[in-house]
Amino acid sequence: EEQQTPMEVETDAPAVDLKEMAKQLTKTLKHLLTTHRQLENDAVEVQAGMNELYRMQEERSQHIVGRLKNASSTILTFGDPGQDTHAGHHEPEDDDNQDETMN
Repeated sequence: EEQQTPMEVETDAPAVDLKEMAKQLTKTLKHLLTTHRQLENDAVEVQAGMNELYRMQEERSQHIVGRLKNASSTILTFGDPGQDTHAGHHEPEDDDNQDETMN
């Protein structure tokens, strides 16, 4: 009987500890699940933000491409004033050089 009493005490003590551990684990699990849900929500928000930034970047690049096309079209239609002026300076010099070479 004396041997059974200490064993019962030992058996009771771990049972109380197991209940406390189970309670703590349940609390920890709830916290982890809540944190996981928050992280998933944050991930959705981050992805939405990235999608919006990508859309804005795409829109901006299309705007820039449009402006470059307009500038290119204008240059092709009217010519580049810098090139016309530059070419105009070379033509008389070339003519002068040809005249001097022939003399």
